[in-house]
Amino acid sequence: IQLLKEKVIADLALKHGVPSNKILYVDISRKNYPFDFQVQEKFRGVDAEKIFNGTKDDYDKYSFNIGQIIAKMGAITFSGYGHFDDSLLLQNKLQGEHSSFFEYISLELEAQVKTIVNNNFLSSQTGEEILKIFESHKQLINSGQSGLVHYDLADHNLRFDPKTYKVVAVYDWEAAVCGDPCLDLASSPTWKTKYPRQEKLIKGYLSLKEKPDHLEEKINIYRLRTIIWKIVHNIKFNLVNPERMKRLQSALDPYKLKMNI
Repeated sequence: IQLLKEKVIADLALKHGVPSNKILYVDISRKNYPFDFQVQEKFRGVDAEKIFNGTKDDYDKYSFNIGQIIAKMGAITFSGYGHFDDSLLLQNKLQGEHSSFFEYISLELEAQVKTIVNNNFLSSQTGEEILKIFESHKQLINSGQSGLVHYDLADHNLRFDPKTYKVVAVYDWEAAVCGDPCLDLASSPTWKTKYPRQEKLIKGYLSLKEKPDHLEEKINIYRLRTIIWKIVHNIKFNLVNPERMKRLQSALDPYKLKMNI
């Protein structure tokens, strides 16, 4: 059903002026072929993760534009939060299956923190403090309307024009959810970037939208949540390295917490 989800979201994004891939056809019936498939138009642009010949200023323009796209996506609103309801997707409808954004953000949180603790990257006391931090931010996480969140805005899921350094395609909507757009502001810089992205991303967002209340607090808590699931993924596939551990510590710094050394 993820293939259908991508088409419904991509169609909606294009309708609201978000540069997206155009998916022409999806078949998940398996009546004619023993597999699911989708057909989409070939999109133009360059993958900045593979090829970027511009300057830092050019990359900043690109990051600024990503921030603007996050603002445009956030303006596409929904009822409900978190994952989109599969049964409604089959009717080409998008609605969050959770009643609050905190309900989505806290999914598997306790188990993921426990995994990091059990692998000796965090003490049990620090793990407990992290859970308390999320609980204390519940009201903040639940503030605001539910908008479109890509939640995988890495350079390899974007294409840019090498002349203007503007995004010409956002794709791979598989991880998309509905909720606070600040989740994209916080998570996008956690992927591999050529230059630091956070500052320009926020400036791009604020060029189109008013500054959300408690923006810094939101970015801190959403960055921590993103890094937690990424570290668990790294542990599962034996991908832990010093750089990824450094990102975990950076996410803990606002809360004055330390990893196990």
